[in-house]
This record gives sequence, structure tokens and C-alpha cells, in this order.
Amino acid sequence: MIKSMTGFGEAERVIDGIICRVEIKTVNHRFFNINFRIPNAFSRFETKIQKVLQEVITRGHVNYALSVQSGDASGLSNLPELDLKRAKFYWETLKVLQKELEIEDEIGLSHIMGESFKHSSGSIPIENIGKEDIIDLTRVALEEVMVFRTEEGSNIEKDLRERLVVLGDLLQSIERRAPERLVSERDRLQRSVMELIGGDLVDQDRLSREIAILADKWDISEEVVRLRSHLDLFSGTLKTDPPGVAGKKLGFILQEIHREVNTINSKANDGIIANAGIALKEEVECIREQLENVE
Repeated sequence: MIKSMTGFGEAERVIDGIICRVEIKTVNHRFFNINFRIPNAFSRFETKIQKVLQEVITRGHVNYALSVQSGDASGLSNLPELDLKRAKFYWETLKVLQKELEIEDEIGLSHIMGESFKHSSGSIPIENIGKEDIIDLTRVALEEVMVFRTEEGSNIEKDLRERLVVLGDLLQSIERRAPERLVSERDRLQRSVMELIGGDLVDQDRLSREIAILADKWDISEEVVRLRSHLDLFSGTLKTDPPGVAGKKLGFILQEIHREVNTINSKANDGIIANAGIALKEEVECIREQLENVE
């Protein structure tokens, strides 16, 4: 079963009073590509985290975010803390500046408010949070991502199979029409010749040879056989090839399908076949767009 490259997963856990949260988002990309947003204290875990992700994700752009915050239920631990020593230092410094520069403006509380507090956001005790804690949390979020990607992949596969049926029906209609267009062209040529030189002087052997040349020029039997073979291979790949392999292989097969469709269109010389050929190209383009998100 194919998988989508679009996914989302998150996991949260309290470790030693610290709330740790991992969020993983994935979107389509030709190769595996990752972007980290994690605190500097955990940057040493990036290599291991990437290895865990690549165990199950072969293609796609991955956005990985790790955040930590105090687990204090009151939320007071995240409030700024008064630093009197720092406040006094800035106050005395401003007084000196006022005197030395002969500034007449009064110094007030507003001038030192921003420098009188220290924030606790950078003092969360994370030293007890180890690599295995982060890796376990990552795996939980990753499981959710893969469920998402599998469900999306199932929807894409359903759509692709429906489009394969449409392609098969169009191909069948082209195959039925192909011999009829030669008969129509023979009759048209015969009428044109008779109008020009008269029915008694028509060289039936020459006319037959001209029709044979046209039949060989317009023959699409090989293209029809190859196209049907490619459609069967595409369908089989959807069922049997693993994610990561399937996406690339389906892309290669679709290139061959597109090539045969173009050849059939170039040999159409018939309104019915031309219309069916345009419909073929529309379906192929829709499949191509879907494959851009297949792992």
C-alpha cells in the first residue's frame, strides 16, 4: 500500500515536572529533508532523532519541533522574578548619567522597569531530561504521523485506481474506433477520386495501395498494447511495491504512459480518437499531480 508524504503527529509528556512536547509535520519532497526547531540544549540529539525518523520515512520534507516548559500548574514559575541588585545598579548608573550630562529630565520607575526583572524561561531545569526520553516521545508522535500518511495514501490509491479504470475505458474506445476510421477514410478517398476523374477510371489497385499506406502510417496497435501493459504495471505497483519505492517507480511508469498517449494522439487523424486522446491526457495529468504526494 502506498503512503502519502503529508502527515502530522504530536506527543506530550511530563518529565520531572517539565512538559515536553514534540510536533512533527511532513509534506512532499523529492528526497528526505528535515528542519529542526529545538532548544539548543537538545541539539546534540538531532542525529539520533533524524535516524529514528528515517527508519519509517523515506521521502518528504519533515518539520520537527521540540519544546519544553515548566509543569507548574499555577503557571507562576514562568513569571518574571524581581532582581533588586540589577535594578539598583541601573538606577545608580542613570543617576550618574543625569549628573554628568546635566540632564534636567527626572529619572523615574519607567526607566528601569525593563531591567529590574529576570525571566525564568531560560532557567527550566532540563538536565534530567535525557536522550531516551526525547526519542521515546518522538516515536509516539511518529506513530501518529504514519497513521496520517497511511490514511492519506489509501485515499490517493483509491483515486488512482478509479483513474486507471477511466484510462482503460478510453483506451478500449480508441481500440474499437481505430479500424472504423480506416474504412471511413477509404470511402472518403474513393468518393473524392470519383468526383475528380469519374468512376470508370478509378484504379482500384492504386486506391488500395494508398489505403494500405495510410493504414500503416496510422496504425496504433503497438501503442495500444504498450499502453495497456503500462496500466497493468502501474496497478500492480500500487498493490505490491513498498512506500518509498512505489512513488518513484510509479513516476517512471507514468512517463511511459504519457509517451504512448502522445503517440496515439499524433496518429489520431480522427475526431473521435482525438477527443478520447485529450481525455487520456487529462487523466494522466491528474495522476501526475497525485503522484507528487506519494512516498
